Amino acid sequence: MIEVGDHYRKATSLGLDSEKNLFVRKIYEDKSGEYSLGQFLKSVKIPKRSNILVGLSAKRVITIPASVVILRDNPKEDMREEELANLVSQAVWRSLNRFRAHASDRLKVGDLEVVLGSLRILNIRVDGHKVINPIGFRAKRIEFDIEQTFVPRSLVQEFKEALPAHAESPFYVELGSSLSKLLLRTAEEDQFVFANLGSSESSLYRINKNARYMGSVSLPYVDHIGEVGWGDGEIGGRCADYFNIERSIARQVMHSYLEGGVSENANRTLHRMFCDSASLFIHNTRPKLKVREVVYWNSYEYELPTYLAKKEGVHLKKVDCMAMVEKLGIKVHAPRLVGSGWRSVIPIFLDYYYLKEENWLNTLANQRASWLIP
Repeated sequence: MIEVGDHYRKATSLGLDSEKNLFVRKIYEDKSGEYSLGQFLKSVKIPKRSNILVGLSAKRVITIPASVVILRDNPKEDMREEELANLVSQAVWRSLNRFRAHASDRLKVGDLEVVLGSLRILNIRVDGHKVINPIGFRAKRIEFDIEQTFVPRSLVQEFKEALPAHAESPFYVELGSSLSKLLLRTAEEDQFVFANLGSSESSLYRINKNARYMGSVSLPYVDHIGEVGWGDGEIGGRCADYFNIERSIARQVMHSYLEGGVSENANRTLHRMFCDSASLFIHNTRPKLKVREVVYWNSYEYELPTYLAKKEGVHLKKVDCMAMVEKLGIKVHAPRLVGSGWRSVIPIFLDYYYLKEENWLNTLANQRASWLIP
């Protein structure tokens, strides 16, 4: 698992056995960002036949899950393999045609510089009913849930040059979108916002479980709605500036405060500092919300205070990634020396784990889009 942010790079080696034991083996980190991607990846030992998953911010990659509906010409006849292959081709083409320009705009590169990092058929529905294989069904309406991940051609080339010759092509993931899709499985609300908190800024996504069509292609049911210029690193940063200490030490101080391990005088100062900083996130997020929209959030550093959100009429809910892992019956084994940095790769792992199966429809879909896959 390789994560690339604005100011850091991290690679986490994981292993999963047949009994659902997930082993955290090693973490490589470049928190300063002083090394190039190539220099960093050359320091990472990547075994042969490893699956390489790359998690990127919304500035570097865009993942669009949407639905395509196609009406059959012969609804009273059984679906045959040849017809299904043709329908898959149509669905892929319509989806690419709809969203490629949007990806170009958000990634701020030209149309010819946008390529597919990954393409997956997530679900198929026959007249509104989900099926694994529609062959043999009689139906009027076929719906494909298709996920497209677009990346700049230059970034793909950079990874190709940096990874060892034996490495497989990476599977690219948009970090915030990955966790948003997992929330589709567990959230109670039909529509909500997810805030993926980074160290210096946070990405906001609106999730809508109900497909809204414009023609034969739906709007994305996970939609990036912008950035908030606040990250959880702001909290430690304030502490570092106030006490004139290093950020690593400030982080430890803030965690001691949250765990009740500081003096009364220090507690008052740190409480005010923490609340003032967290309030900025809530205040800057609120204008982007619709009426009564719940905000799910994820941070690997701090707990956001819900009472501050209530003052501004914002309903916060924390995302518990480890609960999702436990629900799948997966047991994580992480040596104490590794620390807790591995937790950030859990959304990437789950996204891949849920839909890792290769089937002939996905193979066919990728063949039809091969002209856009580097």
